[in-house]
Amino acid sequence: MKLLIEDVGSDNLGITLDFCHMIMKKENPAFSLFQSARRNRLVGFHLNDGYGHFDDGLMLGSVHLMQTLEYIYYAKRVNFNGLIYFDTFPSREDPVAECAQNIHMYKALSDFIDRLSIEEIDQLIKSQDALKVQGMMMKMLAK
Repeated sequence: MKLLIEDVGSDNLGITLDFCHMIMKKENPAFSLFQSARRNRLVGFHLNDGYGHFDDGLMLGSVHLMQTLEYIYYAKRVNFNGLIYFDTFPSREDPVAECAQNIHMYKALSDFIDRLSIEEIDQLIKSQDALKVQGMMMKMLAK
């Protein structure tokens, strides 16, 4: 993967990723995060969700829960400590309550990853066993 940012040639230029924009472009958000972080270019990311046709700005994990979990896993795996914020459009929801829900969802997914451990999830990924991955999701839902 070649990043356009590398062609610019400026050491102080970074990337802010938008989860929903990556879904819209049919990218794998976790892969983009990992590649950007690996090159020390990741400055921050917007967390949100959508159906993939428009920048819907839905609450975190409302459509792509598994991809959101994977995204947070890779952020933790690369020890990302930059800016994390929500880019959502609460058109019918109370904006403060919606932001609180996004924070709650992020913490719940992050805590789930911590309970399993990066190492256990690494083993799941290496196993390429869809039944085991689905079992991991069932653990999260059964809490």
